[in-house]
Amino acid sequence: MQRVSQHRYKGRLGIFEMVEMNNELRELAYKRSPTSDLRKAARASGMRTLAEDGCSKSSRAFRRPRRSRETRRSKGHKGIT
Repeated sequence: MQRVSQHRYKGRLGIFEMVEMNNELRELAYKRSPTSDLRKAARASGMRTLAEDGCSKSSRAFRRPRRSRETRRSKGHKGIT
């Protein structure tokens, strides 16, 4: 990973747990249903958990071809080695 600024790193990838509000979820929230009921309904409507999103993105990262340090050096790359 290449350091870009004081607190940021180039190549970082965020993982998220997001759900699109639909009528069923809206109704459950309005009724102040237990969180477990909301989570079940969200999962049924296609929400991926934080762990699922992270696993999906990390498995894609491992499948991507990476250039070796030698390749970068031979092309005049002046980044961190």
